[in-house]
Amino acid sequence: MGWDRKVPIDPRTGDLLHYAEGFGSRDAIWMDVYEFDATLEFQGWERGRSAVYAWMKDVGTGRRFPLSLHELTPFMKTISNGQIIGRWTFRKIGQNFFLIPVR
Repeated sequence: MGWDRKVPIDPRTGDLLHYAEGFGSRDAIWMDVYEFDATLEFQGWERGRSAVYAWMKDVGTGRRFPLSLHELTPFMKTISNGQIIGRWTFRKIGQNFFLIPVR
């Protein structure tokens, strides 16, 4: 079965959940994928079982999103004061959910 184009959101914070199963997917809010404009600020690194990712915070809403190193790398030269401005959406890779830039 393919991805249903829904992403798990933490109902308490509005953050994108990187891995829904550990959180308890019954508690997550499952939202349809959408695009949005945001200025994101680097918050730190985290490592899961199979992925290393950066936590990025939307400076306008305070919501946090995991961004894979693969997606972050092209932005390394354009980061200013720890922030990236862009248009964003979501992608599922294996069992993990990530923020990705709209290309």
